[in-house]
Amino acid sequence: MSRHEGVSCDACLKGNFRGRRYKCLICYDYDLCASCYESGATTTRHTTDHPMQCILTRVDFDLYYGGEAFSVEQPQSFTCPYCGKMGYTETSLQEHVTSEHAETSTEVICPICAALPGGDPNHVTDDFAAHLTLEHRAPRDLISLPRPRRNSKIVVALYINSCLEVDFEMGGSAGLLAAMSYFGPNSKMCQTVRMLPHCISNG
Repeated sequence: MSRHEGVSCDACLKGNFRGRRYKCLICYDYDLCASCYESGATTTRHTTDHPMQCILTRVDFDLYYGGEAFSVEQPQSFTCPYCGKMGYTETSLQEHVTSEHAETSTEVICPICAALPGGDPNHVTDDFAAHLTLEHRAPRDLISLPRPRRNSKIVVALYINSCLEVDFEMGGSAGLLAAMSYFGPNSKMCQTVRMLPHCISNG
Protein backbone atom coordinates (compact mmCIF):
# COMPACT_ATOMS: atom_id res chain seq x y z
CA MET A 1 0.00 0.00 0.00
CA SER A 2 1.48 3.35 -1.04
CA ARG A 3 1.57 6.60 0.90
CA HIS A 4 0.01 10.03 0.47
CA GLU A 5 3.32 11.81 -0.08
CA GLY A 6 3.49 15.38 1.19
CA VAL A 7 0.14 15.12 2.99
CA SER A 8 -0.36 15.24 6.76
CA CYS A 9 -3.45 14.34 8.74
CA ASP A 10 -4.77 17.55 10.30
CA ALA A 11 -5.95 15.66 13.39
CA CYS A 12 -3.11 13.32 14.42
CA LEU A 13 -0.47 15.19 12.34
CA LYS A 14 0.87 11.96 10.87
CA GLY A 15 2.60 12.68 7.57
CA ASN A 16 2.83 10.59 4.41
CA PHE A 17 0.25 8.20 5.81
CA ARG A 18 -1.01 5.03 4.16
CA GLY A 19 -4.55 3.98 3.33
CA ARG A 20 -7.49 6.16 2.50
CA ARG A 21 -7.29 9.92 2.73
CA TYR A 22 -10.36 12.03 3.43
CA LYS A 23 -10.44 15.63 2.23
CA CYS A 24 -12.95 18.12 3.55
CA LEU A 25 -14.88 19.80 0.75
CA ILE A 26 -15.68 22.84 2.90
CA CYS A 27 -12.46 23.58 4.82
CA TYR A 28 -9.47 24.61 2.69
CA ASP A 29 -6.58 22.13 2.73
CA TYR A 30 -8.01 19.93 5.49
CA ASP A 31 -7.23 16.21 5.32
CA LEU A 32 -7.75 13.26 7.64
CA CYS A 33 -6.29 9.77 7.68
CA ALA A 34 -8.77 6.89 7.73
CA SER A 35 -8.42 6.34 11.49
CA CYS A 36 -9.13 9.96 12.40
CA TYR A 37 -11.99 10.17 9.92
CA GLU A 38 -13.62 7.05 11.34
CA SER A 39 -13.20 8.33 14.91
CA GLY A 40 -15.00 11.57 14.00
CA ALA A 41 -12.14 14.06 14.42
CA THR A 42 -13.23 17.71 14.55
CA THR A 43 -11.72 21.17 15.07
CA THR A 44 -13.11 24.65 15.65
CA ARG A 45 -13.56 25.00 11.87
CA HIS A 46 -14.23 21.40 10.83
CA THR A 47 -17.27 19.38 11.92
CA THR A 48 -18.43 15.85 11.15
CA ASP A 49 -21.26 17.37 9.08
CA HIS A 50 -18.82 18.60 6.44
CA PRO A 51 -18.82 16.52 3.24
CA MET A 52 -15.58 14.56 2.76
CA GLN A 53 -14.05 13.10 -0.40
CA CYS A 54 -12.22 9.78 -0.11
CA ILE A 55 -8.93 9.87 -2.03
CA LEU A 56 -6.73 6.93 -3.03
CA THR A 57 -2.98 7.20 -3.56
CA ARG A 58 -1.85 7.14 -7.19
CA VAL A 59 -0.51 3.58 -6.82
CA ASP A 60 -3.70 2.33 -5.16
CA PHE A 61 -5.74 4.16 -7.80
CA ASP A 62 -3.81 2.40 -10.60
CA LEU A 63 -4.16 -0.95 -8.88
CA TYR A 64 -7.88 -0.48 -8.33
CA TYR A 65 -8.51 0.51 -11.94
CA GLY A 66 -6.04 -1.94 -13.47
CA GLY A 67 -3.78 0.77 -14.87
CA GLU A 68 -6.46 1.94 -17.30
CA ALA A 69 -7.00 5.59 -18.07
CA PHE A 70 -9.79 7.06 -15.99
CA SER A 71 -13.15 7.54 -17.67
CA VAL A 72 -16.65 8.48 -16.55
CA GLU A 73 -17.68 4.84 -17.00
CA GLN A 74 -15.53 3.64 -14.10
CA PRO A 75 -17.07 3.36 -10.64
CA GLN A 76 -15.08 6.16 -9.01
CA SER A 77 -17.11 7.48 -6.09
CA PHE A 78 -17.48 11.23 -5.64
CA THR A 79 -19.16 13.15 -2.84
CA CYS A 80 -21.47 16.11 -3.35
CA PRO A 81 -19.83 19.07 -1.57
CA TYR A 82 -23.21 20.64 -0.84
CA CYS A 83 -25.30 17.86 0.69
CA GLY A 84 -22.67 15.19 1.41
CA LYS A 85 -24.34 12.41 -0.56
CA MET A 86 -21.78 9.91 -1.82
CA GLY A 87 -21.38 7.36 -4.59
CA TYR A 88 -21.61 9.59 -7.66
CA THR A 89 -19.73 9.19 -10.94
CA GLU A 90 -18.63 12.34 -12.77
CA THR A 91 -21.77 12.23 -14.90
CA SER A 92 -24.22 11.49 -12.09
CA LEU A 93 -22.63 14.19 -9.88
CA GLN A 94 -23.18 16.73 -12.66
CA GLU A 95 -26.80 15.65 -12.98
CA HIS A 96 -27.31 15.81 -9.20
CA VAL A 97 -25.79 19.29 -8.84
CA THR A 98 -27.75 20.60 -11.83
CA SER A 99 -31.07 19.34 -10.48
CA GLU A 100 -30.58 19.94 -6.74
CA HIS A 101 -27.99 22.71 -6.30
CA ALA A 102 -27.93 24.79 -9.49
CA GLU A 103 -28.46 28.07 -7.63
CA THR A 104 -26.11 27.34 -4.71
CA SER A 105 -23.08 29.64 -4.58
CA THR A 106 -21.25 28.48 -1.44
CA GLU A 107 -17.47 28.09 -1.84
CA VAL A 108 -16.53 24.41 -1.97
CA ILE A 109 -13.62 22.17 -2.95
CA CYS A 110 -14.16 20.24 -6.18
CA PRO A 111 -14.20 16.51 -5.25
CA ILE A 112 -13.25 15.43 -8.79
CA CYS A 113 -10.19 17.70 -8.94
CA ALA A 114 -9.24 16.48 -5.46
CA ALA A 115 -9.65 12.75 -6.10
CA LEU A 116 -8.18 12.19 -9.55
CA PRO A 117 -4.41 11.74 -9.97
CA GLY A 118 -2.88 14.95 -11.27
CA GLY A 119 -5.82 17.08 -10.17
CA ASP A 120 -5.73 20.14 -7.92
CA PRO A 121 -6.59 18.80 -4.44
CA ASN A 122 -7.60 22.26 -3.20
CA HIS A 123 -9.47 23.75 -6.14
CA VAL A 124 -12.03 26.15 -4.65
CA THR A 125 -15.07 27.30 -6.63
CA ASP A 126 -18.11 29.37 -5.73
CA ASP A 127 -19.96 28.16 -8.85
CA PHE A 128 -19.58 24.39 -8.73
CA ALA A 129 -22.24 23.76 -11.38
CA ALA A 130 -20.39 25.93 -13.91
CA HIS A 131 -17.06 24.35 -12.94
CA LEU A 132 -18.46 20.88 -13.61
CA THR A 133 -19.82 22.01 -16.98
CA LEU A 134 -16.55 23.60 -18.08
CA GLU A 135 -14.04 21.14 -16.66
CA HIS A 136 -15.64 17.76 -16.06
CA ARG A 137 -18.49 17.16 -18.48
CA ALA A 138 -18.60 13.95 -20.53
CA PRO A 139 -18.26 14.52 -24.30
CA ARG A 140 -21.45 12.59 -25.07
CA ASP A 141 -23.42 14.82 -22.68
CA LEU A 142 -21.93 18.05 -23.97
CA ILE A 143 -24.97 19.51 -25.70
CA SER A 144 -27.46 18.49 -23.01
CA LEU A 145 -25.55 20.07 -20.13
CA PRO A 146 -26.82 23.41 -18.80
CA ARG A 147 -25.08 26.61 -19.77
CA PRO A 148 -23.00 28.34 -17.09
CA ARG A 149 -24.99 30.65 -14.82
CA ARG A 150 -22.36 33.34 -15.14
CA ASN A 151 -22.79 34.89 -18.54
CA SER A 152 -19.40 36.63 -18.61
CA LYS A 153 -17.64 36.65 -21.96
CA ILE A 154 -14.62 34.83 -20.47
CA VAL A 155 -16.69 31.93 -19.13
CA VAL A 156 -18.66 31.69 -22.37
CA ALA A 157 -15.49 31.77 -24.49
CA LEU A 158 -13.92 28.99 -22.39
CA TYR A 159 -17.08 26.91 -22.69
CA ILE A 160 -17.29 27.31 -26.47
CA ASN A 161 -13.57 26.56 -26.80
CA SER A 162 -13.99 23.32 -24.84
CA CYS A 163 -16.92 22.39 -27.11
CA LEU A 164 -14.79 23.00 -30.19
CA GLU A 165 -12.01 20.79 -28.82
CA VAL A 166 -14.47 17.90 -28.57
CA ASP A 167 -15.80 18.68 -32.06
CA PHE A 168 -12.26 18.48 -33.43
CA GLU A 169 -11.57 15.12 -31.76
CA MET A 170 -14.93 13.42 -32.23
CA GLY A 171 -16.76 15.37 -34.90
CA GLY A 172 -19.91 17.29 -34.12
CA SER A 173 -21.46 20.70 -33.90
CA ALA A 174 -21.46 21.43 -30.16
CA GLY A 175 -19.27 24.51 -30.60
CA LEU A 176 -21.58 26.03 -33.18
CA LEU A 177 -24.68 25.24 -31.12
CA ALA A 178 -23.10 26.83 -28.04
CA ALA A 179 -22.12 29.94 -30.02
CA MET A 180 -25.64 30.24 -31.46
CA SER A 181 -27.16 29.82 -27.99
CA TYR A 182 -25.04 32.55 -26.40
CA PHE A 183 -24.49 35.06 -29.18
CA GLY A 184 -27.23 34.39 -31.75
CA PRO A 185 -27.09 32.67 -35.16
CA ASN A 186 -25.94 35.79 -37.05
CA SER A 187 -23.28 36.90 -34.60
CA LYS A 188 -19.59 37.37 -35.41
CA MET A 189 -18.83 34.48 -33.04
CA CYS A 190 -21.01 32.11 -35.08
CA GLN A 191 -19.47 33.33 -38.33
CA THR A 192 -16.02 32.60 -36.91
CA VAL A 193 -17.00 29.16 -35.67
CA ARG A 194 -18.58 28.25 -39.03
CA MET A 195 -15.27 28.99 -40.76
CA LEU A 196 -13.40 26.36 -38.73
CA PRO A 197 -12.62 23.30 -40.88
CA HIS A 198 -13.82 20.77 -38.28
CA CYS A 199 -17.13 22.51 -37.59
CA ILE A 200 -20.16 20.57 -38.79
CA SER A 201 -22.99 22.93 -39.55
CA ASN A 202 -26.58 21.93 -38.89
CA GLY A 203 -27.73 24.19 -41.69
